[in-house]
Amino acid sequence: MPQSSSKPFSGIFISYRRTDSSGHAGRLFDKLVDHFGKDRIFMDIDAIEAGEDFVTVIEDAVASCDILIAVIGRNWLLSTTERLNDSNDFVRVEIATALRRGIRVIPILVQRASMPKQQELPESLEQLARRNAIELSDRDWQNDVRQLIGVMDRILASVGKATWQGEAVRKAEAETPGLSEEETRKVEKRTSLGVEHEGGQAGTGEYSLAVHDFERQRVAKRENRRKRTIFLAIGASVALLATVVFIGIMVLFWMMQRPAAEEPIANRNAGTQPSGQITSAPSATAVRPPPGMVYVPGGEFTMGRSQSDGGDEFEHPAHKVTVKPFFIDVHEVTCEEYAEFIQTGRPAPRGWVNSKAPTGAGRKPVTNVKWDDADAYCNEYGKRLPREEEWELAARGTKGYIYPWGNVWEARLANIHTKDLTEVGKFPGLSPYGAVDMVGNAWEWTASPLTAYPNGTLSEQPAPDSKVIRGGSYIDYPDQATTTYRVGYPARNATDYSKIGFRCVSDITQTFKPR
Repeated sequence: MPQSSSKPFSGIFISYRRTDSSGHAGRLFDKLVDHFGKDRIFMDIDAIEAGEDFVTVIEDAVASCDILIAVIGRNWLLSTTERLNDSNDFVRVEIATALRRGIRVIPILVQRASMPKQQELPESLEQLARRNAIELSDRDWQNDVRQLIGVMDRILASVGKATWQGEAVRKAEAETPGLSEEETRKVEKRTSLGVEHEGGQAGTGEYSLAVHDFERQRVAKRENRRKRTIFLAIGASVALLATVVFIGIMVLFWMMQRPAAEEPIANRNAGTQPSGQITSAPSATAVRPPPGMVYVPGGEFTMGRSQSDGGDEFEHPAHKVTVKPFFIDVHEVTCEEYAEFIQTGRPAPRGWVNSKAPTGAGRKPVTNVKWDDADAYCNEYGKRLPREEEWELAARGTKGYIYPWGNVWEARLANIHTKDLTEVGKFPGLSPYGAVDMVGNAWEWTASPLTAYPNGTLSEQPAPDSKVIRGGSYIDYPDQATTTYRVGYPARNATDYSKIGFRCVSDITQTFKPR
C-alpha cells in the first residue's frame, strides 16, 4: 500500500514486479498486515512526491527495514532481463540496496517459479541467487504463508523485535505434529549448512533456526500428506478388488446360463456389412504429411491437469477437448529457415547482423521473434500458429503424458536447465506423433490468448495482449518442461523475446507454399 516517502519506516519491505506477480504480492501483503500491522509493511512507492529523487526515496525506505521480501513469479526473469540491467529500475534498486546494506533478503517464489541463476543477474544482484528461497503455493497458500510468518517472527526476534511474535504462529506451531527422530535428522542435515549472509559466509544463528523450524513444519506436512495418500490408496485397492471379484462372479453366472448352442456373434453378423463401407478412420500412416511436418489424427483428449495431479492454477482443471486432425512442424522454425522469410521484407530478429543469424546458429531455433512476425511467417507458407489445445495434443497425445515421451522425467531427452540453445532435434525426446523439442530449447508461441480454463480461475488478470507460450526453454527447470505448463506473454510490448520461438501447424485441407 502507498506510504509517505518522508516518514521513517521499520519493518518488512515487499519488492515485486507488477507485470509478474502483483496478485500474489497483494495477497501476501494482506496476510502480513493482519499479523504485523499495516504500519510495519511497505509495499508500494506510489506516494513519492513530485520532484523527489525516487532512487533516494527507495534506498532510504529499504535501508530502514528489517526484512526485504523479493516476490518472484515465473515471468520475473523472462520479462525483466533488460529492466534489471537498468541501474534505475525499481526492483533492482530495492533488492540491491538491501543486499548492499546487509538487510535480510528472502526470495519468495510464487506460480511455481524457479530461482534465477547468478549469471542471469546484474552484478549488484548476484548475491540474490545464493539466498535460500521459500515457496508459496496456490494450493496450500494459508499454511505456507503461516510458516513464512513464523520464519519472519524469529528473524525479527533476533534483531530485537520480539514483540512482533504473533498468536497465529504460536498456535500453528503448537498444532504441528512432532517429527520422528529420522525426519529430524534429515531436516537438521538440510539446514545445518546455514543461510548465506553478506560477505558469502554461512549463517548459523537465529535465521538458521528459523529456516530449521520452517523445514520441520514442511516435512511434517509432507509426512501427513504421505500417510493420507497411503490410506486412500489402500482403500481404493480394497474397493477395486471387491469390484473385480463381483464382476468375475457375474460373468461366471452369465456363462453358466448361456445356451450352449448359441451362434457366435461374429458368425451371425457375417455378410451383413455393406460393400465398400469404411468401418474405421484411416491410421496416421495412411496420411502423408507435407515435408517437415507430422500428422496428428485429432480426437478427444484430456487437456490440463487435475489438482491431485499437480500443476498450478493456469493448468487447472483437467477438461476434455476435441481437436480436428492437423499437421504440425517436426521441429521449431530454425534461423536458416527464418532467414529466407525476412527476404520478404520482415524485420530481422534482434542480434542478427545484415539480416544474418549469428555464426553457428543456422539449425538452432529462431528466437527474438514477436508474435506478429511468427504469425506472418506461418501465413507466408500456408500455415498458421497452433491453438494451444493443438499444441498440447501434439505434445502429450491422447494418453495424457506429462512429458512428450511419458510420465517420467529424463534429462537426456530434452534441452532443459542448460546454458544455451541447441540445434533442433539434438535431444531424442519424441512426442507420440514424432515431433521433437516439444519441451525445452525455446518457448513456443501459440495462437491462443491466456484465459482461465473452463470452471477454472486465475488469481490475477493477464495482460490484454498476452498470448500463451508453451514448452519451456533451455534455462528452465523440469517442472516447467511439461506438456501442460502454460505462460501468458505480451505479444508485442515486452522487452525480451530472446527465449521464445515457434513452430507452425496446418489444417489437412490447407495448400502449402514451398519455401
